[in-house]
Amino acid sequence: MTRPPGDLGARLLRASQAIDRAFRRFDRLRSELVVALAGDDVLDRYNDLMYSGSGDYDPASPDFLDFLFPWEERTIERFFPPPPARVLVGAAGAGREAFALAERGYEIVAFDPAGGPVRSMAERIAPQGKVAVYRAAYEDLPLLSPPVPGRARATLDAVGPFDVALLGLGSISHVRTDAGRLHALRSIAAVTGGPLVVSFLARPPSGGGREPRLRRLTERARSRRGRDGADRFALEAGFFHPFDEPEISELAERAGLDVIHYDADVRRVYPHAVLIDRSA
Repeated sequence: MTRPPGDLGARLLRASQAIDRAFRRFDRLRSELVVALAGDDVLDRYNDLMYSGSGDYDPASPDFLDFLFPWEERTIERFFPPPPARVLVGAAGAGREAFALAERGYEIVAFDPAGGPVRSMAERIAPQGKVAVYRAAYEDLPLLSPPVPGRARATLDAVGPFDVALLGLGSISHVRTDAGRLHALRSIAAVTGGPLVVSFLARPPSGGGREPRLRRLTERARSRRGRDGADRFALEAGFFHPFDEPEISELAERAGLDVIHYDADVRRVYPHAVLIDRSA
């Protein structure tokens, strides 16, 4: 029987699906092993290399992100006090949110753990500008280090208080332990008199394609590092902990906060919640 035109090439393309399946399985295996076995120093260094080398965080790159997303615009309009309110921006990257808010008249204190993005932010600050930059991870709070060596350290108490806080895009998901996430929210809420906007990576309904056999072998190692079964690693994101609505609500409650807005519809928005101190 004569083969239809293009049959061999089409069959080779179809057979290449096996490569994709093998890579997806490898990716899941790598995620399991990294989350269980990689130390914080390795993951910290990976993040620094990843974000410092990303065009999204390089003002000289055509891929640089320097604007607010539509969902952020709506959130600011609905929940932020008007300028010149003071805004704390955590995990600020190279300043996407910080400088966009400063252009609107807000006074900004921003921090990020990655050296490259922090230096980029510091280089963009105009004399007598409305943005102050520090280097810190959420786990470091309330201590804030200078963007370059030789300058003075600070604390959240010293540079606060703030009218509102914005935790940078998905950043709470990159904190590696429940204790660390709780510490971050409590530290920021302690110096913020208004809303905390927290965006996160959402947990897939299916559970994300686990490797149950390997998971049983790595469970003890995860536990020793304070990590749980929902945690993931991806080359383009580093370590991350995906959330669903019950976990966001439970974390907020333990931090003394109420959830006044929640939206995880990824067809329209980046998953996020707005929290407020219940005693305010």
